[in-house]
Amino acid sequence: MDFRQLQYVTAVAEQQSITKAAAELSIAQPTLSHFIAKIEEEIGVPLFDRSTRPLSLTLAGETYVAAARDILRLSANLQRELADIAADKKGRITIGIPQERSAYMLPLVLPSYHKLYPDIMINTIEVKTSSLPLQVEKGNADFAIIPYFSNNLDLETETIYEEELLLVARGGMIPESWCRSEGVVDISRTADLPFILPKKGYDIRSAVDILFEHYDIEPKVVLETTSNEAAYRLATAGLGVTVVPRMTVALSFSVDHPDIFSMDDPPVTWDVVAAYRKDSYISKAIRAFFDVAKEALASEVI
Repeated sequence: MDFRQLQYVTAVAEQQSITKAAAELSIAQPTLSHFIAKIEEEIGVPLFDRSTRPLSLTLAGETYVAAARDILRLSANLQRELADIAADKKGRITIGIPQERSAYMLPLVLPSYHKLYPDIMINTIEVKTSSLPLQVEKGNADFAIIPYFSNNLDLETETIYEEELLLVARGGMIPESWCRSEGVVDISRTADLPFILPKKGYDIRSAVDILFEHYDIEPKVVLETTSNEAAYRLATAGLGVTVVPRMTVALSFSVDHPDIFSMDDPPVTWDVVAAYRKDSYISKAIRAFFDVAKEALASEVI
């Protein structure tokens, strides 16, 4: 048994398809099929049930994959620790991060980080927020950058910065009389406005629902979307009001000039955290990424 065997079997298990796993591993599908069949011949039991669609693990396969992930994680921890001992600044970090947050955060963080670690390759896994904790749990990502609401697995978290949630409305839609002070809306006054909200199950929707419950608001939801950017642009077009993270405002460009409000004083915020396995070794390079990110995003802290 070698590490390539472990990597190949876990890739097929995660993709539930030899074809998709081969594409991910950048090898030919017949080569991977032959490799998997050879492993099964060597150990004497099938790892995959090929009668199912998508491909599923047998009981032996489940046992194999669980052990393989542990071994690969231990190997990765060992490599990081040895690199630190050798003061070697070469290597690779894989970050799980939503696409929108990647576009916002990484240009702020990586220029300074690469001055410290020019030979560290940064890979990203850019999928929806709810999928990222599992990517960390499986060992596919060293850590994930997610809002605190996403920490629904047994992961350690470290706050990178505090991000404000903002109310966005078309210019003039919110009367000045509804504001407690300049730029701070009395959110309870917005109860009768049409709201454009993320769909249930998204972290921002969970945060907004908690906010509404706190202020005893039952919002009139006129549209639900999976995109913060779409919600922002629809709000600027006057279809309703919405609540988005500050990063969405920073990334958005619109010909309209929306009104953007804090929703309380102090503002309504959530923590954006780095989430990683409790048994992970946090290398000097990863620790440096956390520190640089905190400094780069310090202006976002409320």
